[in-house]
Amino acid sequence: MKKLIYTIALFGLVVMTACSGDSPSSQPVPTVVPDEWAISSLAVSDPTPDIGATILVDAHVQKNGVDAPNGTSVEFLASGGQFVNGTTEATVSTVSGHAAVQFVAEASGNYLIQARVRAVTRQVTVTYRDPDTDEELVIDLPLVPNIGSFDGGETVFLRGSGVRSPVEVTFDVQGVLFPAAIVEILESDPLSAPGQIEVTTPLIAGIDRTVDQVADVIVKRGVGTASEQMITLHNAFTFLAGVEPPTAPVIYG
Repeated sequence: MKKLIYTIALFGLVVMTACSGDSPSSQPVPTVVPDEWAISSLAVSDPTPDIGATILVDAHVQKNGVDAPNGTSVEFLASGGQFVNGTTEATVSTVSGHAAVQFVAEASGNYLIQARVRAVTRQVTVTYRDPDTDEELVIDLPLVPNIGSFDGGETVFLRGSGVRSPVEVTFDVQGVLFPAAIVEILESDPLSAPGQIEVTTPLIAGIDRTVDQVADVIVKRGVGTASEQMITLHNAFTFLAGVEPPTAPVIYG
């Protein structure tokens, strides 16, 4: 009887082992890796355009480290101004990884432009300028001429850009201000264009005239207007000791 029981148990063990060997192994659950989207750059053709100027906004879009497939939709949003469709929102499809759209604003100020693809965003700021007020006053050095007599009365030309009437020119000698006489103004039109201020040097009195005196020249443009601006040209003119003013006007080219 014991032998029979042992035989049955052994047979059962063999059957279980055989069944275990025939059972298929469990398959691992595949891991889903989400696509990785990125806007590697958001560039504008001109970050500081004049009002009314159309610029191009370009987004470089990538998927999993390479250029996004053609036809990928990129949404552009702006805080003001308008895209080529006349609104502050535009959707553009990519070509070779790039999506580009035109943008324009008719008022000066900062405009925030955002590009979005899937849940990824990138922003850039464009500053529109009023060419009638925002162009900087620039005076080229040296002045022509940049030396003269303490007695004044000599013609000096200040040339540069951003020149607009009314204009004031002052010579600062040791902290004492001596206004120059304005002879003629050739305005910059537009302000980015060349301009010229012609002045007559002032009489320098109450200052030690036995030694040369170096003067700062203070220039104001658009005095009393929205485009008013002041710059100081340090050490731009020297009044020479012992130099007499010319007996006749000197014309400088």
